[in-house]
Amino acid sequence: MSDLRYPIERFAADADVTEEKRRRWIGEIANTPDTLRAAVHGLSAEQLDTPYRPGGWTVRQVVHHLPDSHLNAYVRFKLALTEREPTVKTYDEAIKIQKKAISLRPGDEFLQKQLKKFETAKRAGRRP
Repeated sequence: MSDLRYPIERFAADADVTEEKRRRWIGEIANTPDTLRAAVHGLSAEQLDTPYRPGGWTVRQVVHHLPDSHLNAYVRFKLALTEREPTVKTYDEAIKIQKKAISLRPGDEFLQKQLKKFETAKRAGRRP
């Protein structure tokens, strides 16, 4: 890996999108809350507070960022589809995540609530 900012490499759009791939990707997104919950289950405070790269966010910060980010994306898409001239509200995710993650510890009810919020956001974005 040459650039630690992209641990699974930079995004490259798939030029050959098929119905099968689309279904698989939707399934992966839908399963992300459970996958994330399993990935952090049993981690110690030290592990949760370990950054994935020098200068990067900790595992705990990533766990808290994902639900917020996905809920914001859901709202943005909904507004884009329902308003004539929607305003896209931005936020400084780095400042928000630093403030939120300071006092959180493993086993905190808040961590579990964040994972539940992520699961709810994923369900809300699914097609019926």
